[in-house]
Amino acid sequence: MAKKRGTGDGALYKRKDGLWVGRVDVPPGPDGKRKVRSVYSKDRAAAAEKLRKLQAEVEAGLVTTAPATTVAAWLDYWLNDFHRDNIRPGTRADYKCVITKHIVPRIGSKKLKQLKSEDVLTMQKHIAKTSTRNAQVAHHLLNRAFNDAIALERCARNPVGVLGTPKHVKTSREPFTAEEARRIIAAAWEIDSEGAGPDLASRWAAAFLTGSRRGELLGLTWDRVDSASDTIDVAWQLKQLPWKHGCGETLAGGAWPCGRVKGAYCPEKERDVAPGDEYRECYKGLCWTRPKSAAGIRLVPLVGKMPVLLAEHRERTADQPNPHDLVWHHRDGRPVSSEDDYEMWQALLVRAGVRESDGPPVPHHRCRNTTATLLLDAGVDSHIVYSAIGHSDVATTRGYQFVDLTLARGAFNKALSELLD
Repeated sequence: MAKKRGTGDGALYKRKDGLWVGRVDVPPGPDGKRKVRSVYSKDRAAAAEKLRKLQAEVEAGLVTTAPATTVAAWLDYWLNDFHRDNIRPGTRADYKCVITKHIVPRIGSKKLKQLKSEDVLTMQKHIAKTSTRNAQVAHHLLNRAFNDAIALERCARNPVGVLGTPKHVKTSREPFTAEEARRIIAAAWEIDSEGAGPDLASRWAAAFLTGSRRGELLGLTWDRVDSASDTIDVAWQLKQLPWKHGCGETLAGGAWPCGRVKGAYCPEKERDVAPGDEYRECYKGLCWTRPKSAAGIRLVPLVGKMPVLLAEHRERTADQPNPHDLVWHHRDGRPVSSEDDYEMWQALLVRAGVRESDGPPVPHHRCRNTTATLLLDAGVDSHIVYSAIGHSDVATTRGYQFVDLTLARGAFNKALSELLD
């Protein structure tokens, strides 16, 4: 009895039309059925060489039988199903944006198994023209996605692995000057177009005097303001959390059992958060969440007139509805969303004369940069600053320091002038 051919063994024969054919058994696919790969050539020696290469690939595990899929389809599955529970919602939102706006338009239609390193490199260079950071994110997530695809036998090689990570040119985190900060805080007490200036004036003062993030301030509640020790507890922040379907698994064709497309409209909707993520419902899509790192959970001292400003603010708004016990809120009791806060911040900068009405937007994070810079310029130890501000490490804190040229000249004269005597 002839020996049964095993996986990886090959057969070479000549067809009636004169074409030489090499065939190799490969590992069964998900259905368990026998699979065969073939090579062809009019020349026997060429066919034999192709057969040897195919045999070597089968032996190395480089030939898979998983159904062919596109880059776009794999990234959709990889992000929304395979990694749904171990990528934070904020990171997943960033990944989704880069995938939708940058990756899919360039290489999304290509087959996962056929994507070349040159395709990825061309895409990265194209993205880097507008954002070196997005080019880095695209490289990072594609590299992870292809490594996972190899593990699940969706493809045999990672075309991203041989490429270097694109360099990211960080933009300057220049702070406001002390004079600009004073003008912004002073302008906050002016009545804005909606007559709500003074109600939120202390919120803008707190941005400079505490160095807290936007979400930390918008989510601050009165029970976390300690007037005895003049501190605030910023262990929670207000963020918009997305919804996901809670009606079960998708049906054939990708439809959901509830019949709705978006998770927010599902009758059994659930918050789209990773297991273990702490959050508390606030209002509609807004929730209190824990900071992304333990460094964000901290007590912040209230200095100067800040305790008095908060006390006056509490008295001024005592008659307003406040069902969520928020320190700063709309006059009807609704929380201030990040979108509302952004619009009011840009308008405030125009009133303060530090931004043109038709000029580019100025990030709120510059308040935080200003706080760290002024503290470091005043000689406060960087370890104290990084603890109070809530940075993950001292190196981050030092990156915020922008020493005024006058201060720098004075320091250089004091420390180095004797070198030329």
